[in-house]
Amino acid sequence: MVNRHCILTPEYCLTGKSQKRFICYDYILQLHYTVSNCFEKYGIHNNKLLELSKSVCQVRTRDKFGSGFLLFKNFILTNFHVIEPYYNFKTRQLTNDVAVTFSHEIQESECDLINVVGVHCYDFCSNFGNKSDWVLLEINDNMPLPNIYNIWPYEIHTNTFLLLSKSVCLVIIGGKPRGSGFLLYDNFVLTNAHVIKSAYNFKTDQLTNNITVTFSYEIQESMCDCVAVEDVVCYDFDNKSDWALLKVNDSLPLPNGLLPHVKSVSDTECSNIFIIGHPNAEVKQVDFCSVVGPENRRQVVEENWRKNPGSNDDYVNRVVKEIPGLNGRLTYNSNFYQGSSGSPVFNKKGSLVAMHSGGYFYCDAKGQPQSLMDFGYFLSSIIKQIQLHMV
Repeated sequence: MVNRHCILTPEYCLTGKSQKRFICYDYILQLHYTVSNCFEKYGIHNNKLLELSKSVCQVRTRDKFGSGFLLFKNFILTNFHVIEPYYNFKTRQLTNDVAVTFSHEIQESECDLINVVGVHCYDFCSNFGNKSDWVLLEINDNMPLPNIYNIWPYEIHTNTFLLLSKSVCLVIIGGKPRGSGFLLYDNFVLTNAHVIKSAYNFKTDQLTNNITVTFSYEIQESMCDCVAVEDVVCYDFDNKSDWALLKVNDSLPLPNGLLPHVKSVSDTECSNIFIIGHPNAEVKQVDFCSVVGPENRRQVVEENWRKNPGSNDDYVNRVVKEIPGLNGRLTYNSNFYQGSSGSPVFNKKGSLVAMHSGGYFYCDAKGQPQSLMDFGYFLSSIIKQIQLHMV
């Protein structure tokens, strides 16, 4: 299972592949490793253990109990199988009351119960040996909640995710999804030049096939409003650059452009980023990633190959040789593969810093898609190139 997750929406209950998840599996692992490291490397005083324990809760359903913990604000993380019997996948609603308590510390004592008001997002597979089983529950916040051990590395609210995501689109060529993009300003969409190369003659500067974009593909098998691309205004497509600015029809209302969110940064200024796009032509999703600094690129590539080896070592050796050519690009580990080229890349504050453009993909020995490392072009550099073309 690929550990990428869809975007949170205002609705409480979402389900199946159409649900919009936003908690990253890597983040849950980060929580585990952070707490583990506290014990192993630094040690924890009893007072710290007591402080941490205050965020742990008991999840109570009609006839069973489970555990969970306050992840942030009024959101509880627990296993989905704890509430599975009481969740209707069709109506996207809990079918019975679910509550949590943080005060069940003495057996047979009275506890303050806090009601669960919604299932925000989840990932669950009922098959034996599944690798994902979690649910994020929103609880009533009319009672004081404990402080949390906060390792959430992003400094923006989930509403900001939703706002930014509205400007992200799926690029469709000849009726088939080909990549991602985003509204930069007015009625101009930015994507990778390689996304449109099958529908554009770079010698004659003419479109050779119909290109449309949709900003509304957020629920699988839903009907989406498509906006026609009228022209390729400018582009740059070589070993050092890969972008195309598309002019789209403005007869339909368009979302806000992301140009005001652009920020110039270096690869040493970013640590945590997130990407919003349409990997594998699926519904709009978000992937939280860790940046790989220039000094760590070779180590990360070789480590990823050791973890998930492919059939031919020549491939990883070739990638290692190409690493110096990545200077001037933002590199990171992502679970976004084909179809996500052209996606916007944001830093932890929600500033637009790069455009996701590619990676070193391969299939491991089990035939599963993997990536040694991924990269994007800095938006500040692309903006400068666009300005030169516009003069």
